[in-house]
Amino acid sequence: MIKQKLFANFAHPQGLLGRFAGRIMATKRSNRERGAWAVGELDVAPDARVLEVGYGPGVTIAQLASGMTGGRIVGVDRSDVMLAQAQRRNKRAVASGNVELRVGDAQQLDVDLTDFDLILGINVWQFWTDQTATITALADRLSAGGRLAVVYMQPPTGKTTGEEARSKMQDQFERAGLSEINVRTMAFDPPAVMMIGHR
Repeated sequence: MIKQKLFANFAHPQGLLGRFAGRIMATKRSNRERGAWAVGELDVAPDARVLEVGYGPGVTIAQLASGMTGGRIVGVDRSDVMLAQAQRRNKRAVASGNVELRVGDAQQLDVDLTDFDLILGINVWQFWTDQTATITALADRLSAGGRLAVVYMQPPTGKTTGEEARSKMQDQFERAGLSEINVRTMAFDPPAVMMIGHR
C-alpha cells in the first residue's frame, strides 16, 4: 500500500511522500544518467531558450544551466513540492535570472510560454491524459526550427514498453506536424527512448 502511494507520488508529488519521491528522483543513478544522456544527445546551444516540462527536483534543469552562457531556461511542474526542491537545487541560476521555475501543467501552459528553441520532457509523457493534443500544443510553442524532445523509460508499475512508446510517440509527433523526427535509445534495463522532432 505504501509502495503504491509512493509510486503515485512520482506523477504529482505531494506532502511527505512527495518529498521522499523527489529525493529518489534526484539521487537514483538511472534518473541522473538519463537526464545527463538526454542533455548530451541534444547538444543544447549555450544561448538557447529552453522549456522543461515536468522538471521534478530540478536535476536536469541544473545540468542544462551549467552549460548556458546567454540562454534562458523555464521549468513547469505540477508540484509545489518539486518547485521547492528545484529552487533549492538551482538557487544561484534562479537568482541570476537564467532559470525560472513555475508551477503549472504541460497540458495547459501559460500563454507567455512560447518561442522556445527546445522543449524537453523526461518521463512525463505517460501522465498526459491526451498525449497527441499535448504534443501538438508543445510543438506550437517552438520557435521556427525548434525541437521537441520527449524521453520515456518504462517505470516499475508501467505497462507501456519502450517500443510501444516509441511507436505511439512517432505517430503523435507526425500528427503534430513535426519534421526530421528521429529516435535515440539509451541502453538501460528497460531502455530509455527519446523522440526528437523539429518544427
